[in-house]
Amino acid sequence: MAGMTRLTQLRQALLLRPDDPDRWQELIGLITELGGALHLADIDGLFVRPPSRQTMAMDEGGPASLIKQIIEQALAAHRSGNATGLNEAIKKLDVHNPANPWLHGLGGLHAEMDGRDGYAEFSRALEQEPSNAWFRYWKCVAALRRHDWIDFSFEALYLHDSETIEHQSLVFAAIYHLVAAAIVELEPESCVANDLRVFDLIHPDRIYHTSAELGAGILRFINKERRKMLRILLDRVNDLKKAQAGQLGVVHQLNGLLRWRVIGLAEPQLSAGLVGTLLTRLNALPPRRHEAVELASLLPQRPGLTFEDDRVRIWSDFRLDLSGGS
Repeated sequence: MAGMTRLTQLRQALLLRPDDPDRWQELIGLITELGGALHLADIDGLFVRPPSRQTMAMDEGGPASLIKQIIEQALAAHRSGNATGLNEAIKKLDVHNPANPWLHGLGGLHAEMDGRDGYAEFSRALEQEPSNAWFRYWKCVAALRRHDWIDFSFEALYLHDSETIEHQSLVFAAIYHLVAAAIVELEPESCVANDLRVFDLIHPDRIYHTSAELGAGILRFINKERRKMLRILLDRVNDLKKAQAGQLGVVHQLNGLLRWRVIGLAEPQLSAGLVGTLLTRLNALPPRRHEAVELASLLPQRPGLTFEDDRVRIWSDFRLDLSGGS
């Protein structure tokens, strides 16, 4: 009991004077007496010269709590439309931690508020911190503003494991952007005739923030363009010359990619009927040998941009779960 009383006294003393090395050494000794020596084995070195009040609060380049506070202030300013407040927060962050990747991320947000392109800044932020989903999200939205559907889709696929609705919205749209790109390559004239509008799949100023909004957007916009894609493929299969000209493997793959992918949202009967009709027509064609088609071969090509296996798998397997609601 006396030992526990002394432990409480030492705790209170260190709260008042955290830079007192004698009290830290006394604490180590007391913990050892109480049987905690094994737990101190890995951290003894920390207490030989205990951190001062200043260094205890320091993180790389600046006080961690202060850096976090500045970033939160900047994001709050952005949400409220306060460009001046955002710029002031960026300046503070530059003073305290000039190497922080958030400087680029916030710089991109400020550029967009000022009517400029934030793509380059978001790209730099993501290069420094590839695991930051918000940097990737902002880069995707900036790519949408540039009408760069390929870059948008390439980046958005890697948001697939985020549970944030805004991020899920981009992944789902990217899936159909890439299917549309493959169909345009296959049937460019039919895409024009059917008025396939890829910019209706998602709009940079119309990102969905709730499951209800996303579900409504899927039914109103994405599924409408999906029906057009199914009709284009159906027309190709119904055209006997084209059906006999090969590339049925491509149509089979695209039909699979256009399956309904939303858990918790019923597929409209019209599009479900098109999927069923296309599959029936494909199965009714006379059996013939055709080369197997790799999914990766359907993806758009661009120098310096490669859809590696992970992205191909996400494109093929991703399903959106709206069953929980939010």
